[in-house]
Amino acid sequence: MTDTSPPTVTQLPDGTRLRVRPLAPADAPQILEGFEHLSQETRRRRFLGALKHLPPNHEHAITHADAFQHVVWGVAVLDELDREKGIGVAHVIRDPADPTRGEFAIVIADEWQHHGAGKVLTRALAARLLAIGIPIWTATMYLDNRAVQRLLADVGDEISRTVLSSGVGEIIYRLRPP
Repeated sequence: MTDTSPPTVTQLPDGTRLRVRPLAPADAPQILEGFEHLSQETRRRRFLGALKHLPPNHEHAITHADAFQHVVWGVAVLDELDREKGIGVAHVIRDPADPTRGEFAIVIADEWQHHGAGKVLTRALAARLLAIGIPIWTATMYLDNRAVQRLLADVGDEISRTVLSSGVGEIIYRLRPP
């Protein structure tokens, strides 16, 4: 099944136009290119380690998601001709043991962090996941990753926090209706 949710175009306060939409197979080359431009710090925060290369078939998994068990959306900057330059990806994988829960992850290109693109993407994904019955998100992250915690607090309420290892924890959020 493919996600047939329509794309949304919005504008950042500085006038930058963004498109948010489900990812598709044609997005795989941009995923690979985008990863190559991530800083070591962004890679470390997203993957809990400084990966040199994406795991095998990672781009295939997120560009061929089924839109129900695994929901993947991207955010792109639009140029004056409406051409997209992908700048971020967020996804949730439904928990097979509890289908109302899902594991959340997000990455935004370094030069677009702290400009609002992550908030736009997270809000769109939250609305979609509430619609398909995943109101509880788990995020495994470095506990000093305040940026992602702010993104999640924008769409949900923290219901638990567990330290897993040195500096890494699992935070669970219950999404609020938009």
